[in-house]
Amino acid sequence: MPRIRRSTLLILIPFCRAVERAVDDCIPPYSHVIVSRRPMDGGCPEPTDGLTRPAGYSSSDFCWEIRNQTAPLESGTELKTVTALPEPCSGSAGSIVIGAPATLIRTGQDNEAFNRGTALLRNCELFSRMIAQRSGINVGGQRYGVSCEVLNDNYDPLQVTNATSWLAHDRRVDVLLGPYGSTMTNFAAKEAVIDNKVLLSSTGSDPNIYAEARTLAEEFGADAAPLAFGIIPKSTAYIKPAIAAVIRAAKECDDADSGCSCGGRFDSSCSESLRFGFLIEQDDFPLAACSEEALRYDVAIGEPVKAEIPARRDVASTAEHRRNIRDALEKLKEEGVSVAVICTYELGADLAPGEMEAIGFSPLAAILLGRYNLLEGTLPGDGQWQYEYFLTTQRWHRALSPDRRGTFSNWTIEEYFTKFNDLFSEDRFHSVERDSTGAATFVSMCVFAAALEEVGTVNDTAALANVIYNSTVSEFFGPPGLAFNGDGQIEEWDFPIVQFPPGTARIGSDTRGCRQDGSCAPDCPRASLPPNQAPEPFAQGCDRIVYYAPDNVSIVVFPMPTWQQRRCEYEGCENGGSCTPDGRCRCDLLFHGSHCELDRKVVIIPTVCVGILFVVMIIVLSVLLRRRVRLQQKLTLAEQSYARWEPPKVRRRSTSKYVLALPQRAIDKFRSPKGGVEAQVAARLVTAPGLPHGFFSCFLSHVWASGQDQARSLKGLLQRYVKNIAVFLDVDNLEDLARLEEYVSNSSAVIVFLTGHVDDEGVAVSDYMKSNNCLVELRAAAAHARPVILLLETDPTHGGVSLETHTAACPADLLPTVLGAPVVPWHRLKDFQICSMLLLIQQLVTAWGAPGADRTIFIPEDRLRSSPLPQLQTKRCYHLYHSASNPCAAAIAADLEAQFVSPNHSGLRTTAEPEHLRHDACAAFLLYLNAETFAPGARADTLVSELEAALEAGTGLLLAHERRDGWRRLTFDEIIVATPEGLKTAGAYRRIATALHGGRHYAVSLRLLLDELDLLIRRPVRSHSLLGTVLRKTSEAGSSSGDLMRRRKRESPRLGSSSV
Repeated sequence: MPRIRRSTLLILIPFCRAVERAVDDCIPPYSHVIVSRRPMDGGCPEPTDGLTRPAGYSSSDFCWEIRNQTAPLESGTELKTVTALPEPCSGSAGSIVIGAPATLIRTGQDNEAFNRGTALLRNCELFSRMIAQRSGINVGGQRYGVSCEVLNDNYDPLQVTNATSWLAHDRRVDVLLGPYGSTMTNFAAKEAVIDNKVLLSSTGSDPNIYAEARTLAEEFGADAAPLAFGIIPKSTAYIKPAIAAVIRAAKECDDADSGCSCGGRFDSSCSESLRFGFLIEQDDFPLAACSEEALRYDVAIGEPVKAEIPARRDVASTAEHRRNIRDALEKLKEEGVSVAVICTYELGADLAPGEMEAIGFSPLAAILLGRYNLLEGTLPGDGQWQYEYFLTTQRWHRALSPDRRGTFSNWTIEEYFTKFNDLFSEDRFHSVERDSTGAATFVSMCVFAAALEEVGTVNDTAALANVIYNSTVSEFFGPPGLAFNGDGQIEEWDFPIVQFPPGTARIGSDTRGCRQDGSCAPDCPRASLPPNQAPEPFAQGCDRIVYYAPDNVSIVVFPMPTWQQRRCEYEGCENGGSCTPDGRCRCDLLFHGSHCELDRKVVIIPTVCVGILFVVMIIVLSVLLRRRVRLQQKLTLAEQSYARWEPPKVRRRSTSKYVLALPQRAIDKFRSPKGGVEAQVAARLVTAPGLPHGFFSCFLSHVWASGQDQARSLKGLLQRYVKNIAVFLDVDNLEDLARLEEYVSNSSAVIVFLTGHVDDEGVAVSDYMKSNNCLVELRAAAAHARPVILLLETDPTHGGVSLETHTAACPADLLPTVLGAPVVPWHRLKDFQICSMLLLIQQLVTAWGAPGADRTIFIPEDRLRSSPLPQLQTKRCYHLYHSASNPCAAAIAADLEAQFVSPNHSGLRTTAEPEHLRHDACAAFLLYLNAETFAPGARADTLVSELEAALEAGTGLLLAHERRDGWRRLTFDEIIVATPEGLKTAGAYRRIATALHGGRHYAVSLRLLLDELDLLIRRPVRSHSLLGTVLRKTSEAGSSSGDLMRRRKRESPRLGSSSV
């Protein structure tokens, strides 16, 4: 036997902190990762423990010496289950040892195995650090750290077997992780069963691995649970979702309204043109994934074309592997395949798109089986655009369930990736993509640790296997809740299909699609979908999930254009050119060249050119003039309905600048630049932000009993005054009462319509705060931080109670939301209602965060804006008399004087001198009505005398009814009761009183008073003769009571009193 030269490579990665516990010397007091390899000269020697390996394994340059832990056996005896190993450090706490064979050096054939080995090291360290941060694994009341021992397997079956056995015998690890790939995992799983160790694999997807390992375990008398477990799904299930996605996309493309077609590349429809072809690499995973069992599908795909190539490890070089792939693709092309399925490992999936372009093979769709890292990191190689349109089956994608937390790790997927990136910077190790396989490795260790804590001992392999077999652990990776089949492999798994949309990569870009962390680079373009496609439901970085059966998602971009057209689009056509299916640029009239880069020389006879130009100018000018007239009419029409922004004030130009600007204004008159007047219309209109289907600009929260009629009216008014607004009203939009909170969260603002009633005892009650559904809506608004606007009903006959009544009944948790919300009074009379709508729209614009929310808004129907001030032309000395015996009447008169200010008017003339009233010098008498107007006393008597004299003289009464809070207001019924009978008989209330409301509505009240004063001034002068007085009193005595009742009946539905 030749002499063995040994060298040991130790890479120690210490914890961020050690588990501080008293331990003996047999186990290190802190966790670390040990990487060991032992190169040898002259091949592998026979084992020195008297045991021989099973036949059929090749030799390698690296071997492990297996130390016999039991009595030597007879020569030629194969390895059997080892049951007499001493217990490691019985009774002491220390480190749980996780062992794994992995490829730790580049083999020259498959660097992917080396990358996976490096990723395993990283995840081992990350897991060890997580265990340290949670103070270890609790096993039977003792806290253990975790150490990982990873041995080089040289990506060779013999080395995998030796490394697995050496870890189980010499290193006495507590659990094993599988090596990279189904082929190597098959050997490791059998050796683990022989050595009575549990093995968890995150890369072995071939179901035969676990079926054979289970059979072997039963031969050795193992219990019911298997010893080898697969954390990823069966390889036979990978290809079916991708085929389903293509079949469904073809059917949708055949829809007459879809907007897409197969472009005449095949004689029949898209669905009928589907012919599947499979390029199959003769290796474990591709063979199982595209086997006859895997191709059994509920929709017949016909007789597929198959082209087989040798496995990569069975050929001499990558160049030979590339030639094999090209030859197989040539066969698929010649057979008329329209859907190419590339069943290879990662290297074959990397090479296939470039070879397809090289031979001009342009199927309608293409599926990559082995490129499942493509959509988790960056697009590979300089030909990154070639991977656009390709579909790939993902066993998991980080856009699914991003908020799910692991039951053991308590991490989300983003937290896992963040911690992974923070721990491993690019200058520490060779580059390894962050991918789903690494996450599966980490989850495997979480499954083992959770089971170990449940078992409570490190020495019972059967119990550990049984707990894992029945595990319900749910982690951030994989399906929610693990469910192993009888052989120990995860059974149920929903596969998302992922696709890079067109335009992800473009020539000249400084980035390759997406960053390593999966985020989209600043200049990473996002192409728009075809007209028939829905918006992206799941997207992360620059890739997106285009097919996911559980959520009925299907937005596959289909069909894939020809390679000629795709390269043309990648390189681009200049000056607005477009690409044709044969890869040429279709140029505009004035350009030509391969990329439309050259100007076309046009030679035209000058006279003809001038004549044609003149005719064209005349036609264009006439069209533009007609268009301008139509757009001006559109602008005028819009002014009549929608609310609008107040246009900014423009500085007046000097005369010289005005004259110089005349030519430019003349030119502008005859042309309408892109978006000219139309853009002005859109810019001036108050427009709600655009929202997708199912989302709303505002949510109307109200009580049916007292607010339903006004809620319907309010929705109509909002749609009348605000363009593009989407209003949620329960009777129109409510589909499920249980989704109330969802509807509120999907709304940009919440309008709370506050109504109530007065009970039989005269106590005001808030109906809104007593409604459970209303409180659910209000709580949802507070929980989702939606702006709340309070709309307060002011009419007592229609549910109007004070704001204090509502706040007093408000639950304590909602009181900050209610007190912090703006309040808009709601009135039913048109002029006041328009003012309420202005206030409400201003609050909505502020809640939406629309640009220019601080600018003034107006409604064309607003009385303050739509009609000019009245003329108030009278020959009398004074327009208005206000009595000193009428409290606060002088303040109202002063406000009217301030309101009636205009360059065209001399001003409002008022007086408080009784002499002016007696000498018929006043056109009208201002009567201010509140609780003090007819309160018993000398002042009221004087006022009544003046009113009787005014009525006798034929002076009209201008009635102002106080409705503001804090001004001792009364209802009109109460005022009529307090009015002396003589005044009522004399017709004091023949004209309707004008209500005085507070806030912004006060200006409307003053304007209505001025309009009423103008009517009083312009009425015919009444007779002052004795006969006229007698006849008038006789008529009034007979009709005043009936007139009063008819007037109250007519006016009460609008305001609830006889005032307007």
